[in-house]
Amino acid sequence: AVGFYDGSKDGAVRFYDSQLRVKNWYGTFDSGCVDSISFACKEKQVSEPDSDVKAIPAQSTLTAEPFIVTDFTISTGESIICHVPARTNQVKKLLQEHDDAVKAIDTHPINNYIALGSYCGLLKIWDYVEKTEIKSRAFGLGNEITAMNYDKVGEFLAVGFYDGSKDGAVRFYDSQLRVKNWYGTFDSGCVDSISFACKEKQVSEPDSDVKAIPAQSTLTAEPFIVTDFTISTGESIICHVPARTNQVKKLLQEHDDAVKAIDTHPINNYIALGSYCGLLKIWDYVEKTEIKSRAFGLGNEITAMNYDKVGEFLAVGFYDGTILILDSVTLETTPGGEFSHAKALITQLAFSHDSIFLAATDLDDTTTLIKRTSDSDHDWSYIGRNKAHYKSIVNIIFGIALDSNVPRLLTLGMDRNLVEYDILNSTEDNLIVMSTDKIEQSATPVSCAWYPPINKEHFLLVANSEYKYKLLNATTKRCRKTLLGPTHGSHIQKIVNLAYPEDKHYIAFITEDKIGMTALPLDGNPHNTTALLAHCDGASNIVACPRSRFLFTVGGKVCRMWEVKPEVLHATAALGGAGLTPFYQLLEGGEDGPLAKEMEEYFYYSQMRSQSVATTDHRKVGQHVLLEEVPNIMRALGFYPTELQVQDMINEVKFSQYVETGKTVSEIDLETLIKLYCNHRPVFGLPLFKVYDAFETLAGADGEGRIDRGLLLSLLQNKGEHISEPELAEYLASLLELYGGATNKEDKMAAVSPAEAASTLERVLPEVIDADMFTGHVLGFMPATVTE
Repeated sequence: AVGFYDGSKDGAVRFYDSQLRVKNWYGTFDSGCVDSISFACKEKQVSEPDSDVKAIPAQSTLTAEPFIVTDFTISTGESIICHVPARTNQVKKLLQEHDDAVKAIDTHPINNYIALGSYCGLLKIWDYVEKTEIKSRAFGLGNEITAMNYDKVGEFLAVGFYDGSKDGAVRFYDSQLRVKNWYGTFDSGCVDSISFACKEKQVSEPDSDVKAIPAQSTLTAEPFIVTDFTISTGESIICHVPARTNQVKKLLQEHDDAVKAIDTHPINNYIALGSYCGLLKIWDYVEKTEIKSRAFGLGNEITAMNYDKVGEFLAVGFYDGTILILDSVTLETTPGGEFSHAKALITQLAFSHDSIFLAATDLDDTTTLIKRTSDSDHDWSYIGRNKAHYKSIVNIIFGIALDSNVPRLLTLGMDRNLVEYDILNSTEDNLIVMSTDKIEQSATPVSCAWYPPINKEHFLLVANSEYKYKLLNATTKRCRKTLLGPTHGSHIQKIVNLAYPEDKHYIAFITEDKIGMTALPLDGNPHNTTALLAHCDGASNIVACPRSRFLFTVGGKVCRMWEVKPEVLHATAALGGAGLTPFYQLLEGGEDGPLAKEMEEYFYYSQMRSQSVATTDHRKVGQHVLLEEVPNIMRALGFYPTELQVQDMINEVKFSQYVETGKTVSEIDLETLIKLYCNHRPVFGLPLFKVYDAFETLAGADGEGRIDRGLLLSLLQNKGEHISEPELAEYLASLLELYGGATNKEDKMAAVSPAEAASTLERVLPEVIDADMFTGHVLGFMPATVTE
């Protein structure tokens, strides 16, 4: 019998057989969550009178066999005690009078008694037929009653206590609630439940056994005869307690705190799990058996783990900055394998491809490098540390230098910097930075991985906070391609590679609460991606098994195992259409909508512009426009790229065939333009709230979002992608329609000179400008509710 709680007042009890197949259920009880369940002692047999047999309910199965079970009693989170006749769903409320929550109940195996224990230390024996109190005892605050169970003959009542420390205890009381014996301390937290073995110990056993039976804690010191029992504790530990001794045997220990660190063995079907309770476990995820475990104890929170590439070592990072390198079989620390140079939580660990180097990052935004040595006394030695980032490091990754076997070490930070280290020339206490490259302008990078070798060019794949993938050249670190990423509620948190036979490659990822998968090569097609809800309270990590058959995610205290079936993803992608169909679906109105028609019109208008709008010569209409026209088309469509984004778009097309042909591209067709627009434009349109945030920042705390005109013009000319004074005058004059109907530069200059434009700007722009005036009057945006 299993009690469930769904967050409402509707608690329920379901019955399962030994194969965990549901047989029946009772509910809802409308009394809150079910805290405990206790069965009556009398078994109902099928040999009862016919009238009774007919009243026995059927199992919730196809065979509908009689469901035979005794009546039972439950306690709920609202301190209500209910009696449930097994043959009906008519719940009978017995009692609701405790001042504190009733945590533990049990029914006497012979009499009509029920024992009740509460958090305030009150123990009561109640006759649930006569509705009278038989006996009670108050142990006082600080003696929380957490578990309770009668022995098989009802002679003793075992009560579990918790005093706020790790020392849970079990005491035995007789029918008058006088203590007879106790077992403790267990040093495993509060006792949550107690269960007795089924075999009764009889006094008629051999004399040698009787002598071994412990005495009661009374003046008469009579033999204390009780069966062995098992307890579960608040630290997720299951212990077996032989009644004749106080030697507690730990049967099982599970994680009772958040699981943050996971990694899969590179060869065997093993997964390592580490949690904040200091427990490290190795599981065979195929056989579903525990291989090995090691408890580091409370205060040793495990925050990161990583196997080396051959599975010989397992590196473990802790909350206090300690790094341990363990033997992956015994889980014992290797000689010289303990390092305490970091003073903050270890966030990530990574081994090089040859298992010679180990790198770690911590919450102090610092990178630590450790190297394997040939010293027989110390397998590993410390190289150095470097604080190359000024914001959190989101990824640490080893690679291999082109045309060599030399390892490369890179870190990616929220400061938008990609840092590469010179690990071969680094000496003790001196980790050398080889290069630092800023790879983002406004977005924040969130994860990275090496792009599989499906192209002649080698790439580093980066996911950012604006729902985009970026392919960076592995050598120059320059952006070679920008692609639309998954848009499933939140941006990507982490990506991992999945490799399959027959040159099939995929990327798995997690968002805030989902797990997903994308087929490669990346092209921005949203139908090549699928995602499922993984963890309602947030996913924190993802790893793949060596053959990419399974994925593992963790969130809170839960680790989930997912089977990967790429054929489902391919079927979904096929349903989405081929060619430009998926990209037309990304445009407002689809292929026949106004935006698609507008793009086509701008495309052909750009050909006219390149041939001069005012010419009377015969025009040549082709299938391509010059790359220089791409920024104008994008802005006409309502996408206003920065100069860096313009350069990335032009370079993406210009060098798209360079590796294969050695030639650059100078023109773009309509199909490529549509894909370029869908991949580069903001996912959620123009974010006006950023303009308001910028004014708040530039104005300062006392500026109330208002900026002096001179300061604003100065910032536009000198900060960021600065604009020259003539350009600024031209742009603002165009926005404020000072040029009338002039379109080309010559007509604009004839209409208004730069000097006249500058003086006119001082007249039309107020001395103090706020975000509303700038977006509405200058930029000409329609009034809108600005929300983030």
